[in-house]
This record gives sequence, C-alpha cells and structure tokens, in this order.
Amino acid sequence: MKNLVLVTFFIFSLAKTNGQNYIPFPTENTTWETVTQFMDPWNPSYSYDYSKTNGDTIINGQQYTIITRLNYPSCFIRENNGLVYCKYSNNSPFDTTEFLLYNYNLQLGDTMQIAIADYELMFTTGHVDYIDSILIGSIYHKKIGISGWHHIDFIEGIGSLQGLLYPEIPWVDWMSDLTCFSRNDTIFSITGGGATYAGNCWQFVDIQEQETNKIIVSPNPTNDFLRICGPPISKAELYTINGQKILETKLQNIKLVDYERGIYVLKVYSADKSVMNFKIIKE
Repeated sequence: MKNLVLVTFFIFSLAKTNGQNYIPFPTENTTWETVTQFMDPWNPSYSYDYSKTNGDTIINGQQYTIITRLNYPSCFIRENNGLVYCKYSNNSPFDTTEFLLYNYNLQLGDTMQIAIADYELMFTTGHVDYIDSILIGSIYHKKIGISGWHHIDFIEGIGSLQGLLYPEIPWVDWMSDLTCFSRNDTIFSITGGGATYAGNCWQFVDIQEQETNKIIVSPNPTNDFLRICGPPISKAELYTINGQKILETKLQNIKLVDYERGIYVLKVYSADKSVMNFKIIKE
C-alpha cells in the first residue's frame, strides 16, 4: 500500500511538473503580420495588416495596450485572467464597444460568442473542437480550435493563427493567416517547429509586398521548395535579407533545400516586366 501511495504521488508530481503554465498576452515589443486572401482561383486578391504594441493607455479606468497598425486605425487590448478584450479606437470604422476577443480558459465542448466587425459588432457562436499545444520557440503554447463562421485557432500568448484581429475576416470566400509573429526582435515560426530568426515583422513593411491578382508564392514558410503559381514569369531572383543575390532562375519551382534557414526576399518578374517582392521564411 505504501508503494502504491508513493507511485501515485510520483505520477502526480511529474504531471504537475510537465504541466503547461499560462502564457500571458504580449504587451510590449511585439509585432504581427496578417495576410487576408480572397479565394478566387482566377482573380485572387490580398490585403496586409501590420500591427505592433506601442505602449499603454487608460480608458474608462482600465489599462490597455495600444496596438498601432500600419494600414488601419489603432485599437486597444487588455487581458484579465486569460480573457483578452479588444476596443477599437474612435477613428475606426468599426464599433468602439469593448468585446471579448480571446478566451484562453475554454475547454473542449465549450462555446464562445465570436465577434464579427461589420461597422457594428456582431456575434456568432463558435464551438471548441479540440485543445492541443504548439511549439513556439522553446515553449509549448496552448492551442484551441474553434469552429464557427470561420475556423479559428487561438494560440495562447500570441493571438490566433488567423491573425491578431480575426473578426475583420470578411464573411464569404476569404481566408486570413498570421504570417509573422515577433517579440523582442526575434521572429518565431508559428508552424510548430520551434524555429526562430533575428528581426521583427514591422521592419519588413519596407519590403514592397504588393497586392497582386497574378502571382502566388507557396508554401511560405517552407522547408525545401517554393512554387510560383500563376502565369509564366520572365525570371525570379532570390536575395538574402542583406541584399545579396544568391539565385536567378526562369523556373516556377524553386528548390531551397541547400540554403540555410532564415529570411529571404524573392523578386518575381512577370512577362510584362513588372516586379513583385515576397518575403520568404526558410525553416
């Protein structure tokens, strides 16, 4: 009996030791990049949102983190015991009423009212399909899969895989992806491999990532190859983040297996000689 008690205590202690501690929502030195795509194979279009933390402010007695956005008005975020609230700024086209953006306390089978920002805040019911974890850097983060008007993956300490402000995904025929997340000048892969890179998402705004209805580059991030989808190209050039050209090709399938992991810039020249630039992450 004594041995059974000791074994039980050991198992309980081991489980407690390996248990995942709550990872709070970031409040400083953090950047996000989100890409939203219109899913039309003949005429795809894209929009980009770059966001970063930019200090604190007090609104109605509550402390918020200011989220500055490149292409959109700022907004404000605050956290309370695993609940993350959002409030749009007064110059935003969306309703400025505070709403629950994330709930990292959800359990399997729970429901949550998911916000949709359509000039006024609207809500639809989302259901928790699964709870898992994902390796970000050296730490496992809680991952909550929610089905609703769109599938959304909440990632504790980051936001969601569909972007920081997932309510802004249009209702029909659109998808949105968080394509870059960084803290303290370190970019973290969000594909679950734990890779990290020097830099932050905001600094890449200066790279001319043009919206285009012709060229799509995937997969990105990638491990060993890139595919340039769309009409024929005249050529493609791959550069290091320091501006050194390391590849020139006319092929639309590019092997990257021999290159070190990191961040690259791909320049794609279309048949009409226009140039499109893409930031590529090699894992």
